[in-house]
Amino acid sequence: MSFKISKIVAGVFLCCIAVVSNAKDISYNYTYDEITYDNLQSYIESKNYPTVNLSESYGIFIKEKREKDYSRNVMTKFYRGKICRGLFFTSCNRNLSNIEKHTGINLNDEDSLFESGIYNVRGYKVSYLTPDMHGKPRQVSGAVIIPDSEKPLKGVVVMYHYTVLDKKNIPSNFNKDATHYSEIISATLASKGYAVVAPDYLGYGDDESSVHPYVLYPEVNALSGIYMLKGFESSFTKKLSFEKTKDDKIKLYMGGYSEGSAYALWAAKIFQENPRYLNSNGYKLIKLAPVSGAYNISKVLLDYLIESNEYGYSFQQAAMLKATRPGLFADVMSSYATYSLGGNESAVFSQKFANCDDSLVESGTCSISKLINNNRSELEKYNAILDAAKEAGYSRDNVSVLPLANPDILQNREFLAQLKYADIYNWKPEVDIDLITMEKDFIVPPLNTYTAYASMKEHGAKNVRLIMIPNDDFWFDGFIPFTHLDVNHPTFIPLSALFTRNAFTESAE
Repeated sequence: MSFKISKIVAGVFLCCIAVVSNAKDISYNYTYDEITYDNLQSYIESKNYPTVNLSESYGIFIKEKREKDYSRNVMTKFYRGKICRGLFFTSCNRNLSNIEKHTGINLNDEDSLFESGIYNVRGYKVSYLTPDMHGKPRQVSGAVIIPDSEKPLKGVVVMYHYTVLDKKNIPSNFNKDATHYSEIISATLASKGYAVVAPDYLGYGDDESSVHPYVLYPEVNALSGIYMLKGFESSFTKKLSFEKTKDDKIKLYMGGYSEGSAYALWAAKIFQENPRYLNSNGYKLIKLAPVSGAYNISKVLLDYLIESNEYGYSFQQAAMLKATRPGLFADVMSSYATYSLGGNESAVFSQKFANCDDSLVESGTCSISKLINNNRSELEKYNAILDAAKEAGYSRDNVSVLPLANPDILQNREFLAQLKYADIYNWKPEVDIDLITMEKDFIVPPLNTYTAYASMKEHGAKNVRLIMIPNDDFWFDGFIPFTHLDVNHPTFIPLSALFTRNAFTESAE
């Protein structure tokens, strides 16, 4: 029986990374009490972080356009529908009840979702300059989402989005975004009284013709969010009223999901080392609430992705796990080939995997990079890459990505160094951080979050909390009719925004 991706499960492919290395046994059964530095030492490695200097020459908005407005009642109905899509009445109510238990938000009452005095949310697409992979100015885009509020806004949130292969599924694409990301952010963060800036990243939006520097190059993606703040301050701040800190600064919060959560931590570290930048632009960083992030690439994710263990998932969950890996592996390795090897895909992919169907690209000979960067949908790209993976030996019985890789890359010192460069878990943050993760995650294992928590505490951070969400508290509809499944990485996206909002609201209050 083929496990080709169906339209029913197309939404599962909004997630994070895939990389490879030498395998070892990994235990994911830690409890909160066992998450200590000593218990996790085999997954923790010290590193020297690069010094990143910020420039005042980036970030001014080149253009801005009001794209879409969201009304109060429409957004409440949208969000409730997102949580309960395809579920029976009792299962829907179970989700809603557990959301209220965990976050205090009652989605049966729009007054619980929306702050009093907010009846509309405005969405803008903006364009600005940020440094590219070579340190040169590059025009990129992003979304600015602002509530129409009778009261001063609580602050500004920088929100880093999760992985997408379809280049239309980005924050600034308000009218054509199949993932409804802007609606999710509008219904959760803006509705509570926060202005939101959400970068599209290099390789998307205004920069769509470029290859996205995926995961292994976190610094440039973090900067794309940092420099949006300057543009927001110059174009929007004077038109809005904000609650201020005692030293008259706008409160700044940062969040992200999956790929984006790692960028949020990178941005926080960059801000910590450049305090004058925030101060001169009128902000004070208050809190981070990243969810299910890819923080430990070199010691956790690379081992996890080459294993064939399904970790006890149900048939449907295991099918999703199996269907995601080739596409994510292709994305990260294509990025590495582009930016570190001059486009030499044969150095990173096995020959059988690299041989794909010419009919799936617009012109010329097929390559994995062309599959990722063409104009096809998320579903078509994952299916095409999955087909190529099966030709290379990837199967139901072996979900390791090893058959897809050129074996030489696994021993390449530069490649392994790039994996370590992307790690962002072993440092001492000065800002409050809620590290949020599910107890189980078949894309980004919770061990990423555990190692970040333990390492930060070991460095002396007193303001880091670990929040673990039970998967079985939330259900989504299965792709087999009349079934439901515990939530997991792809289906947790709309729920994660509620937990992020709750973390920010606790801090604000």
